[in-house]
Amino acid sequence: MPNLEQPVQVRVPSSKVNRGMLSGSFNSHYETPDPIYNDMDKIFHFKIDLCANPRNHKHKNYFCDGHRDSLKQKWYKHSPCWMNPPYDNVGPFMQKAWAESQVGATIVCLVAVRTDTDWFHDYILDSAGARYLIVLKRRIRFWYNRDPKGAGPSPAFPSVIAIYSPDAIPSVLALTTIGGHQCRVLSLK
Repeated sequence: MPNLEQPVQVRVPSSKVNRGMLSGSFNSHYETPDPIYNDMDKIFHFKIDLCANPRNHKHKNYFCDGHRDSLKQKWYKHSPCWMNPPYDNVGPFMQKAWAESQVGATIVCLVAVRTDTDWFHDYILDSAGARYLIVLKRRIRFWYNRDPKGAGPSPAFPSVIAIYSPDAIPSVLALTTIGGHQCRVLSLK
């Protein structure tokens, strides 16, 4: 069992980070639409947003680029956690989510469906990966400046919600919609 007082070390070789995650003009700093976050928060009662900035945070407590580097923090101390990582550097955040779940953290991650990447297989699909995977039927239209009408284009890829948790969460299995999106929940453990 990992020592809970030691920081979780995350090292990802630069060759494992897919820098071509974004397509077109999709901005990695768009925010999660409130309906998606709120539906997940009703189940998990989040204590922090792990990847945010002053303009797009979903929770009053958040780790911010340049202020408190999320990858250097102990997430298990803030569990349960919401995470919509920067889509141009997802791998290290997914590795950290997996590692923190090994010491008891619950982390809910909104990420791109990138089945062609190592991080998707290593930290979501493999046997030690996520407990649940929620597949959304349509692409998400991310918000900009807290305005649902001010959203930029939808990204050129679909999204999923990966859930890391040491415990089973039966209410997740009953979900049929999240934020107005039809969904299917896959139990991976």
